Amino acid sequence: MPIPLHASRQKQRGFNQADLLAKHFCELTRLPLENRGLERSQETIAQFKLSATEREQNLADAFQIGRAFLQKAPSTPVLLLDDIYTTGATVKSATQILRRRGIRVYGVIVVARTVRSEE
Repeated sequence: MPIPLHASRQKQRGFNQADLLAKHFCELTRLPLENRGLERSQETIAQFKLSATEREQNLADAFQIGRAFLQKAPSTPVLLLDDIYTTGATVKSATQILRRRGIRVYGVIVVARTVRSEE
């Protein structure tokens, strides 16, 4: 399941890169794709200039359960897919919403992650 963009951000970009990556991943692995299980209910500001704490605050309650999982929650754990992992705030927020509904998260797949430099 890809991490969703807010509808306004997706309209602006014309695509959701996590959704495209998840489609290809599922084609290769033959795992089922569900891109309507989670929705971005709040428009958030871009994360790249925010601290870890600000990122968590920015994403608090940014997601909600999507139509597909409201109709029928999955009986098996889900994999989340995102394009980049920096502090984990996005994944944490998405996972919390899913777990509150009793949906288990098996893991997270990312294409890129940042490496913290030693200070």
